[in-house]
Amino acid sequence: MPRLLAPLLALPILLGCASATQTYAPDGRAAHAVDCGGLWRDWGACMERAGEICGAKGYDILARDTDRNRSGGYLRSGSAGGGNYISTHTRNMLISCRSPQQAQVS
Repeated sequence: MPRLLAPLLALPILLGCASATQTYAPDGRAAHAVDCGGLWRDWGACMERAGEICGAKGYDILARDTDRNRSGGYLRSGSAGGGNYISTHTRNMLISCRSPQQAQVS
């Protein structure tokens, strides 16, 4: 049973999910930090989440950052002494929702 449970527990790490936190941009305007990391996610997940946050007004991307590393942890394989590192992908985007006037001009 534990062997079946381990892959299910690792699934959220591999898939990731797009989340957002309200913050402020360097220039002081309201912004959202969107995190869409995960092995099988891409920038589309960040853009989809940004669209959910800002709606029809649209948004401006203030910054994007991505990183792929092997520090996600260590998985032991069935053989003694063997194993593989988990590759993790982080993707972060800082966005600011446009004002209604900006949305009409675009």
